[in-house]
Amino acid sequence: MVAVGEKTGNLSETLLFVSELYENDVDMLTKNLSTSLEPILMIIMGAVVGFIAVSIITPIYEVTQHINP
Repeated sequence: MVAVGEKTGNLSETLLFVSELYENDVDMLTKNLSTSLEPILMIIMGAVVGFIAVSIITPIYEVTQHINP
């Protein structure tokens, strides 16, 4: 692209075109990455919250089973 830009005398326009092309590619890749990571992070956060809930409820349940009326 640089060689063609130099031969035609439009190097600055060619470099701007290439930079916009790569910028759009990077933007699209980051959007796709964040979209694909979102469900995985939701599952991990659900597992962490579930683990904390079970960790809190299990001792309470065990203590209430040993109480005799």
